[in-house]
Amino acid sequence: MTHLHLERRTLGIAMVVLAVGVTYASIPGSDGAIHGCYAAGGQLRVIDTDAGQSCHPAEKAIQWAAVAPGCPAGTLPLLSVCIETTARAADFHFLAKLDCADERRRLPQPGELLAFREVDGITLSGSGEWTGDLADTGEPFRYVAISDGGDGVEDVNHTLAYRCVAGPELP
Repeated sequence: MTHLHLERRTLGIAMVVLAVGVTYASIPGSDGAIHGCYAAGGQLRVIDTDAGQSCHPAEKAIQWAAVAPGCPAGTLPLLSVCIETTARAADFHFLAKLDCADERRRLPQPGELLAFREVDGITLSGSGEWTGDLADTGEPFRYVAISDGGDGVEDVNHTLAYRCVAGPELP
């Protein structure tokens, strides 16, 4: 091989490595999905829609979630459950509980929310967040609330932020 041929070959390999690195860095897209194009015969190619790439006319556009198996999007694994990373707007306890149940989730137990409070980058609401644990059965009912500043109880006549938990139901 000539010296010029080796330089071209090295340059070509470097360009392929660079192109793959750039493509890898932008997939999944900003919407959290992996986008691709499917052609007759079963050919599939991944595209970067954020960079303006699109399917050819003979291809069908497809996408799939880029979420790792286990926890749903918007949650983090903790103590064998998946807890939402962002608190939901303040609401009454029974409405928060129903909202979570509508999504086949539940309010966290105090221990789960206490452990979650220790995760880097997580800040609980300063006024407290609802848990699913009943603190006492007097009127009005009071539930355990956890905040970054401390722990306490709140009665059902107050509104607090809350997070839902996906994972095993407690007995």
